[in-house]
Amino acid sequence: MHIDVLIPTYDRLEPLKKCIKSIKEGDCKDISIFVMVDGNRKMIDKLKNEPVEVLFNPERMDYIISMNRLMKHTKGDAVLYGSDELTFSPDCISNVVKAMKEHFPDTDGLIALKQVNKEGGAAFGLLGRKFIDRFPDSAVFCPEFIHYAGDTELKRFARSIDRFYQCREAIVDHPRLNDNTFRLARKVKIRDKQIYKRRKNKKLLWGNSFERIGN
Repeated sequence: MHIDVLIPTYDRLEPLKKCIKSIKEGDCKDISIFVMVDGNRKMIDKLKNEPVEVLFNPERMDYIISMNRLMKHTKGDAVLYGSDELTFSPDCISNVVKAMKEHFPDTDGLIALKQVNKEGGAAFGLLGRKFIDRFPDSAVFCPEFIHYAGDTELKRFARSIDRFYQCREAIVDHPRLNDNTFRLARKVKIRDKQIYKRRKNKKLLWGNSFERIGN
């Protein structure tokens, strides 16, 4: 099973390099890493010696649009969506792949990772190809969101069709750095949470109807 790992980034060069290193040094080797540089052209040259394929948003689009664009670009049997400040445990990806093969051998499912020191499902996970193909243009994250809540609605959809599994053996460290990337994202947190609440109240669930508020 070939895995595509997707990582949007803005200006976190050193955390991103650490993230890439943790993936490449892990015990799962059938992997391709795709990085979406989100509106920061200076980052492109700084990544040319990294073992990744780099894509570029000329203007900053933030996480949801970047991830959907990356998702459309992939061809792997399964796709792991992550973040540029994550550090993967050595057996994280091999464990989540094992869980996919065990629980959704047809690749029609979502396997959530486990964050260090956090209860419940992580914001990150592995999507099987058949599950991704349920979404037009592979847009698995609802485009009404900018940064937050898209992963929550995605997991709600997966649970609603009994295609969700939490893999507690697939562990990532997510430090939540208080830097420029974090501060830019925080500006849209209230807006995204309000959209999520409105969508939930209207019983809209991306993946069922692909409806958006106001349509």
